[in-house]
Amino acid sequence: MLTEEAAILVQGFIECPEEDIVHQIHRIAASVGWRSLFGHKSIPLLGPDPTHRIEELGLEMTVAVLPGGSMVDIFPLLKPVIARVAYLRRRADLWYEEISGCFERAYSANQVEGQPSVSGVLKKTGEKLGLDRHAGSWVVGGLFFAAEDTMACALLWFVYAMLLYPETASAAREQLREVLGDRRPAFSDRDKLPQVEAMVKEVLRWRPPAPLSVAHAASEDFEYIGYTIPRGAIVVANVFEIARDPLLYADGDSFDPSRFIDDNGQLKQSSRDSKDDYLCFGHGRRICVGKDLAINALWISVAYLLWAFDFKRARDRHGVEANHSASGFRDKGATIEPPDFSVQVMPRYPDLVERLKIPSSSE
Repeated sequence: MLTEEAAILVQGFIECPEEDIVHQIHRIAASVGWRSLFGHKSIPLLGPDPTHRIEELGLEMTVAVLPGGSMVDIFPLLKPVIARVAYLRRRADLWYEEISGCFERAYSANQVEGQPSVSGVLKKTGEKLGLDRHAGSWVVGGLFFAAEDTMACALLWFVYAMLLYPETASAAREQLREVLGDRRPAFSDRDKLPQVEAMVKEVLRWRPPAPLSVAHAASEDFEYIGYTIPRGAIVVANVFEIARDPLLYADGDSFDPSRFIDDNGQLKQSSRDSKDDYLCFGHGRRICVGKDLAINALWISVAYLLWAFDFKRARDRHGVEANHSASGFRDKGATIEPPDFSVQVMPRYPDLVERLKIPSSSE
């Protein structure tokens, strides 16, 4: 399924070059979640997107629950007062009713036969777990919220990095050429393509989609660099800064996949406690449950994009290249995307469409 979605992404760039790249990348992210979580068909590039309203409602929730987003976070004594404000309660109730309806319709709809999905598993085992349809739909819907936006952000940052640091793609592309020949990438090639793995690791280190982790609560009193953190205190990890720790990552503000490659051209052993260099998925018992699926989806997507295209800065009618900021970003609440940018997507092969038809080694 992930390989199929990566191929659709490449095909979309070829056949619909006028379509906004942000839209195309959000499509693959939504489609991966729609299929793996709810068990439905792939979302077409051109046509109705059944997840669009869910994404809008998810963004509203993300902004609302950010730390400091409510006066109650700053003045807890106001909680009983605000809870009695009819307008705020009604607005929250309307949001809850609409998103619950979206989740339940997606959860209850017929799935693609033979396609494994989280909702399919919960429908079979939900009663044993004490989950009714409503609760099950919220479990799957919550996973969709987390999966779609973060994957899209990561892929957009990858493309943005290719505009800022085009030279960093050379090693991965050379390795793809040596390993693949005329065919397209496959998961069976993964062990032979450490440069692609390093590219994915560096994207998620350089620009973690969620620069601040999900809030945790301290389970006991502990000390951190001289500060006493009491039990029950809310702890938010600054993933963005941790990924720039100079003891682990020299020149952390620069995009450099080679930092993960050793002198023999293989992946370096991950630093202790770095979660295989994938810090952005969290830590402890509540680490992201979709980590493996997300990494797999990003790996095959990045492999396909590196194999299929060169990404060039767009030029204006006078031939002047667009100027892109290495420090800019667009704040989406819990996640960050690159600032608005324009890009030329250049096929690397004149027969790219035909090459897409050549089976990968795993097919």
